[in-house]
Amino acid sequence: MKCVERLRRCNFDLTWMTKQGSSGENEVLFDLIRSGDIARVIEFIRKSRDILKTALDSKKRTALHIASEIGSS
Repeated sequence: MKCVERLRRCNFDLTWMTKQGSSGENEVLFDLIRSGDIARVIEFIRKSRDILKTALDSKKRTALHIASEIGSS
């Protein structure tokens, strides 16, 4: 814990390993994928293209993991 405190005092970015888009945007994407509404997923991705590069859920799964889990292609 002392190490983390020292890094924070030095303004070290402790979240660099888990950088992701806004968690709200990620959840919207994952909810759309789970719903199976492919047209809305495509529309969302067109508006927020960069989200696919960084979107992770709480278990560190990507959008492809979620889609595979429910059997989408």
